[in-house]
Amino acid sequence: MSSVRLDDLYKMVAHIYGEQNAQRPASSTFAHFVEVCGMLTSHDRQKKREEVSAEDALCKSLAWYFPLLAKFRVKSVEELVYRKFPYACPYCRLAPHSDERCKTVRGTKKTVDHDSLRKMYSTNAAQRPASLDEWQKMFRIIYPRNTNDTPGRSAMGLMEELGELAEAVRVFDRYPKYFAGEAADVFSYLMGFANEHALRLWRAKREDDDTEFSLEKEFLKRYPGICVQCGYSVCVCPYVPDSTVGRLAKELDLFKDDDLFELDLASAQAEADETSKKVLDQLGGLQAVVDHFPFDRGDVNRALVKFCLRLADVIPEGDNEVSERLRSAAIRIAVSATYPGSREQPHEIREAVESLQPLLKELGQAVDSVIAPADASLSGQVGRILSPRRPRY
Repeated sequence: MSSVRLDDLYKMVAHIYGEQNAQRPASSTFAHFVEVCGMLTSHDRQKKREEVSAEDALCKSLAWYFPLLAKFRVKSVEELVYRKFPYACPYCRLAPHSDERCKTVRGTKKTVDHDSLRKMYSTNAAQRPASLDEWQKMFRIIYPRNTNDTPGRSAMGLMEELGELAEAVRVFDRYPKYFAGEAADVFSYLMGFANEHALRLWRAKREDDDTEFSLEKEFLKRYPGICVQCGYSVCVCPYVPDSTVGRLAKELDLFKDDDLFELDLASAQAEADETSKKVLDQLGGLQAVVDHFPFDRGDVNRALVKFCLRLADVIPEGDNEVSERLRSAAIRIAVSATYPGSREQPHEIREAVESLQPLLKELGQAVDSVIAPADASLSGQVGRILSPRRPRY
């Protein structure tokens, strides 16, 4: 039987299960992929699961990897993977990979030298594998497995990559480049599992047995162009097949009339608000968390602007310079506001806040009239945080 290209396997499997996955959100397809990868890690930990062989777990993981990529409209698995692994490790750009030169051992802020990787992609274009077995062989050359490897190497690596792929799935709509990189990394670990399994079989086989493990042959046995569970060329299996329930997860019996999953959202919100107040009080109030206060965004930013403007309004006539300084600070703070979830506060905010503190110390009685102890508003609390002359209530 002639070999089948990796892209052809991808499109075949994605087509067979396309209707089923069309009903699922991408997060659900990803969750199922993580589930079947869990079978792989149990074998790597030598945890007995007799109902699922190592070959079954490996093929099933690959069979869910393909529909996951289809959910994100990946045109070519071969292209996606070879962009990251052009017959070499993307970090040290060697085959075999070198621990001494590679970022995965030394650590570096810059993960990939993209320009050098693109050049290697062009240089090694003629070496690009075609069949699944050829891709497995390429990764065996780049990342050789041996009998001295640390137990659980692939399991730990795959779990790390699944976490990174989860982030890439979450931010895909805005940053698809992360999905491209992490999906390629996950494929590399699936091939690593295949190569480790091949090594285990080689160590265990008889001297007269010269057969070699072929992931492609094992995969085609289980995915021969139709769904072997329902017998259709386009799968019509139930959305949650009985055969997949309790496959990995362990149940906890529920009592009759159990209310374990009946959270009252309204009462929970009220309790959450009360708990938030208690926690903040125990920490010492807002003053205790001033270093982490998001002055550059949201209600806190607006409260700080409001405080500056309130204070400017109570400055005695004739002291226009101080009033203008406060209003100028309010404008700078408002203009420098960032969006929720941004990485760090802009330096303009820090400079504006720092410039306020000595000014507040000078203003004395005027500050007292704006940030009285009885003022429980967010604006008043922000003022008490910033005023170095006020006692901490």
